[in-house]
Amino acid sequence: MITEKNYIKDGENIVVDIPCFDVGLTLDCGQAFRWSKTENGDWHGVAFSTPLTLRQTENGVEFIGVTEEE
Repeated sequence: MITEKNYIKDGENIVVDIPCFDVGLTLDCGQAFRWSKTENGDWHGVAFSTPLTLRQTENGVEFIGVTEEE
């Protein structure tokens, strides 16, 4: 669950502290569709009709270029 205690707004990005979560394992598992790994290692896809780019961080996931409302 994402709460105010485990995410921070970093400029245009949102960083969520989710220990033990691997973006690559999750999005490349065969059960997640329409996600592709970019040349720089980020993951790009669409969620709820919103283009979304994710980046693995040391302690979780960075949502790139999205607002809190999205």
